[in-house]
This record gives sequence, structure tokens and C-alpha cells, in this order.
Amino acid sequence: LVAKIYHTKQIADSRREKIWFMFQNNPTQYEPIEIKKAIIWVEDVLYKNGEFVGFVMNKVSNAVSLKALTLARNPSKTHGIQWQKFDHNQLGSHQNRLVVAYNLAQAVKAIHARGNYVLVDMKPENIFVREDASIAIIDLDSIQINAENITFPSIVYTEEYAPAEKHKGLVNHLNGNVGKEWDYFSLAVIIYELLFGIHPYQASHNTHTTRKDLICNNLYVHGNKADELHTIPKIHQNFGRIPAPLQELFNDAFQEKKRRTKTLVRPNASQWAN
Repeated sequence: LVAKIYHTKQIADSRREKIWFMFQNNPTQYEPIEIKKAIIWVEDVLYKNGEFVGFVMNKVSNAVSLKALTLARNPSKTHGIQWQKFDHNQLGSHQNRLVVAYNLAQAVKAIHARGNYVLVDMKPENIFVREDASIAIIDLDSIQINAENITFPSIVYTEEYAPAEKHKGLVNHLNGNVGKEWDYFSLAVIIYELLFGIHPYQASHNTHTTRKDLICNNLYVHGNKADELHTIPKIHQNFGRIPAPLQELFNDAFQEKKRRTKTLVRPNASQWAN
């Protein structure tokens, strides 16, 4: 176990009720051990001299940040030969990467199944991966919580994993009303990076130069506005090598199709896992 301690009383007081709710409403409670290992949840609440100071969680050992697998370079160059099996140029590496993606989707599915939680700040830096392709989501005290008469917003998010509705000002994470569709976008971006070593919106445009602008203007590299991009890195061409159903999931995640009810239609975690 490890402890997360809030080092000022002000921060601790602001987190106390949220951490208590998480402690009492653990989404891994009835899940198999694989899910318990994948979701690094609040295991107990910490007090010092009668004052709330933080919480205890399971320690993640022998793992590296998922960020190491979302880059094009060989992860074994930095983290050791045991990570060679995830190198894009290694036979079988993409099967291993698909297992990582599956495990991540299953963990997100379990968190969403509880009904109270939206991750909001899901990104590779908040996810660890072990040699056996199992994963561990950390920093979950930033999660958004909605329950009867209780709302705890997520006060942080990361631009390149946030969907267009955030960048257009249609959703404000500080209001605590972010829908699971936000997480569906983040999950799809991470899986794309995991398989191809590049962000699905990484390309050059004459006027839209930031990742935020490209997402906001729906300039997905395989989308219906791709001809507006004047340079698309060649690594994106590997998209054509994956099965058509998987391509369709990515396209549904990043193309802003809408139902007659005007709700977004992004694949959920269950669909990715399937």
C-alpha cells in the first residue's frame, strides 16, 4: 500500500467528503481480481490527530507509464529489454498492444458501470502498464462524482484528450455535469495512440495549429475534413492495416455523427472491449 497525503489543511478539507464517498462506493467491490488490479481506488481513509489528511491505495509495482507505449519509439530503449515485446517493429507487438487496450476498456467499463463516475482527466500519464499487458489507472481522486444530492466535479482535464464539446465551450468540467461521452473520446484517443504511436489529430493545417484547435474543428486525420489538412504524417497510413470494424469504431469516436435526438454517438468502453 501507499498513502496519498494532502499537505495543507485547506486541500484536505476540500477533498474529505469526496474521498469518503469513493471509499464507501468502490466500483471494484464485486469485480474480479483483474479489475481490482486495474483500478487503483481508495482502500482506506487516513487521519492524523483526528484530522483527515488523505487516503491509502494499492501500490503499483514493476510497471511503466502508458505514455511509453503511446509514442512511436521502442519502449525497451528507455525501460529495458523486457518491454521489447511492445516495440512496433517486433512481431506480435500489436497483439500485445491490443491486450493493453482491452484491459483499459474493461477497467473504464467497470468504473462507468457504477453509475456515479466519469474519469474526465483520463490520459496515458494517469495509467500504468505492466509487462503482462495488465494496466493500473491512478490519480482517481480527480474523478467526477454524481450521486443523489452530491456532485464533485473534476477540477482538472488535459486538452489533447478532451472532446470537441469542451473546446467549443458546450461543456464545462467545473460544473460537474460531464457525460461519459467525454471519457469515450479520451479512451479512443489513447487506443489510437497505443496502436499507431501518434495522436489521431496530429497533422498540419494552415490556420488551426494547436491540438485543441484541430479537435475543436473536427480535423481528424481519417475524417471527412481530412482534405483540409496539408500534411498528414505517414505513420497514420497504418490505419488501413487494421480490421474494418476497428476502423469504424475510431471513425465513430472522432466523427461527430448525431442521432435524431442530437446526442453524440461515440463507442463506449464495452464496444471497445468487445
